[in-house]
Order: sequence, then C-alpha cells, then structure tokens
Amino acid sequence: TPRAITIVPHSGKTGVGELPKGDVRGFKNTFAAKLKKAAPDAKAIFWIDISLERRIGQPDYWHWHFHGLIWGLNKQSYGGVRNVFAWPKGSGKESGCTRPVQVKRITEMVGCLAYMSKSELKFCELRTDSNGEQIRTKRTVSIQQEVQFARALSKFKASQRVFYVGVDRK
Repeated sequence: TPRAITIVPHSGKTGVGELPKGDVRGFKNTFAAKLKKAAPDAKAIFWIDISLERRIGQPDYWHWHFHGLIWGLNKQSYGGVRNVFAWPKGSGKESGCTRPVQVKRITEMVGCLAYMSKSELKFCELRTDSNGEQIRTKRTVSIQQEVQFARALSKFKASQRVFYVGVDRK
C-alpha cells in the first residue's frame, strides 16, 4: 500500500529565486541516492516543490522539498530515512521545520496526487506567540511571488521535476 511522504531536506533552503545546490537535477539525484541508501527496498515517485518561507525579522527564503508516494518503507527503513534527512541540531527551531520527514496514510488518492504534482504556491510564515510557542501560518502567494516560482521552474520540463527512486522503468 502506498503512503504519502514529504521530505524537507535542510539543503533545500535558498534565497528567493535561487535554485538549490546542484540545480534541480543535482538536488534530486543527491536526494534519491540518500533515500535509496537509507531505504534500499523502498520504491517511490517524487515531485519537487517549493515554498516561500518567512520568519519574522529575517529575509524571505525559498525551501525546495519533495512530495511523493512510497511503497516498501518498513519501520527500520523509516527510521533510517528520518536519520538521513534529520536537520543539524538546533536548526529545526530556527527554520520552523521540526519534522523534515512525514509519512501519512492516503485517504483520497486523487487529491493526494494533485497536491503532490504541482508547486504548492503557498507562503508560510513562522511566528512566536507570547508563550514562546511557534505558530506557522500558510496563505496563497501574491501574483508577483507566483511569477518568481514560475520563472525558476520554467527552465525545467514538468518531467524533470518528477522522478522515481527504486523503480525499474525498463
């Protein structure tokens, strides 16, 4: 049974309008190699996504990440994947990514695939409330921000932003 998976690698943080290290191809190849090493029996299909992030008092940034469907991820492999993609100590609170690997049961496949296969085009803001708790809000990006996403992604075919891990496509 496939599960929905989202992985937010620490290396995906870039300036607004910038590509991740290694360009899209290098970013996804590095990610796929790490995933395959941590979960050798898993099979997956992934899409690259970008979110615009803001932390009060800091410049806006993009965070490139992955949404996908995964099969064959047992408990041990899941632990390995979480370890491989864990952020450096202390960086989660700084960035707001406290759970860089999330796996969920799929309850509605069409909606799940629609969400995964496009850029999210959301703006995420992290604030701290009066009790010191982090509050994350999401809203739709402005047209100008959407144009920035489109400008960066237009250099790549849609087929370059989707890829397989552990799947023999012959």
